[in-house]
Amino acid sequence: MRPELSQVFLLDRDVIENIASALPLHGKTVLEIGAGEGVLTKALSKKVGVRGKVVALEIDRSLSEKIGKSLAGAKNVEVNFVDALDFNYTPYKTIFGNLPYHISSKILFRILESPFEKAVLCLQKEFALRLVAKPGEDDYSRLSVMAQNLCDVKVLFEIPRFSFVPMPEVDSAVVLLEANKKHELNGFLIALVFQHKNQNIRKALMHSRHSLGMGKKSLALMLKDLPFSEKCAKGLSLEDFSKLGEWFEKTFSSGAKSRKRR
Repeated sequence: MRPELSQVFLLDRDVIENIASALPLHGKTVLEIGAGEGVLTKALSKKVGVRGKVVALEIDRSLSEKIGKSLAGAKNVEVNFVDALDFNYTPYKTIFGNLPYHISSKILFRILESPFEKAVLCLQKEFALRLVAKPGEDDYSRLSVMAQNLCDVKVLFEIPRFSFVPMPEVDSAVVLLEANKKHELNGFLIALVFQHKNQNIRKALMHSRHSLGMGKKSLALMLKDLPFSEKCAKGLSLEDFSKLGEWFEKTFSSGAKSRKRR
């Protein structure tokens, strides 16, 4: 075990079965992120059957012997000892994972940027609640906006901390993501305003003028017709962010059109 990897292993057989049963998997190819000791991997291999396949990712090669024992006899599993952040998710429509707490956001955004269809993820409970938070709630964040715009998000069930070894300091939750894009959003703009999410949009953009490459006076002039100017980022809906993005790209057409859109 490597402490720097935030490793915790889910060993509760009932919980593992519930995760593996979250989606119909027979005959499908499933990508598993964070195989750990291979316990969930084994359960998934049974669910996909002989016509399916599990492609498992694990960064810690020291677990190879334990994974080998867990998967003894399983011929429909491919284990890759790689960093999940360096792996190509493009071919996989169905994803499962017990995501390391310290890189959950990075991996989640990698998933969201891929052409996946459904994902079942075990996450820190606090992180899961951010995914499903609504406008006006304290947990509402850039993560909430981007995830909910690209997916239908649902918390399936919670997992108490004592289900893991070593026992973490927090509980976890299993989340279902189903791809369903609603709007074209400007990810750059959303990141800017959530850096100052408790200030109104006008003030947030003024504080971000260096990121926009503008001076205070010229930016203030461009913001004269800013929609939702007196609202905070955490109070805007997906539709509001869509309208704000349209205004932003028209107003900052010289630079904003080149920004990456999700």
